[in-house]
Amino acid sequence: MVQPHDRADPSSGETSPTADAPASPRFPVVGIVASAGGLEALKKLFAAMPPDSGIAFVLVPHLDPAHESLMAPLLAHCTPMPVVEAQDGMRIEVNHVYVIPPNNYLAISAGALYLSKPAIPHSTYASLD
Repeated sequence: MVQPHDRADPSSGETSPTADAPASPRFPVVGIVASAGGLEALKKLFAAMPPDSGIAFVLVPHLDPAHESLMAPLLAHCTPMPVVEAQDGMRIEVNHVYVIPPNNYLAISAGALYLSKPAIPHSTYASLD
């Protein structure tokens, strides 16, 4: 799930803006949500996308929360851009593709990706809110 996010205080679970937060990226960040059948469309998109488009992509496909995802390695075969599974606190870089890991929520703030776990593990939840 992608949510707007200020920097998280891990001890409280609350969010609060900070004055020292890094600036947002100076390039477009495109978020793409896909259903379970979206892999083929994503493969076609990234096969046709120039590797130096000046864009970062954040992918939130519907994934089985109980299984490891192969989305990043499968898409990596379709583009010379780096395709990685998002990690908490990871800075967004231009000409990169980021894929949400299974059973996580994903927030973007000040040019970084933030992961959190659903309150009810392996629950059914929407990919985008």
